[in-house]
Amino acid sequence: MTIDVVSLYTYIPHKAAMQFVCLFYEETLDKWQNYKYSVAPVNVETLENLLNFMLSECTFQFDNVLFKQNYGCLMGAPASVRIANIYM
Repeated sequence: MTIDVVSLYTYIPHKAAMQFVCLFYEETLDKWQNYKYSVAPVNVETLENLLNFMLSECTFQFDNVLFKQNYGCLMGAPASVRIANIYM
């Protein structure tokens, strides 16, 4: 099954995205031991701060002019795909 959501990235509210990602993070921490690479988890508050910074400080360039994106996830950013998947 596929779902086509028009302009999904640009319509994801920051606060809801952070809540869903942090919840997903907490729910999957116990599965980290199944991976062959050792990655130390961070606490949820740190993750929330990082997400807040990443989502609220997005800039992009169009026609040699810099813009700040105030809402949604930045198109083309690797984290945007993951955030959108978790949000959906």
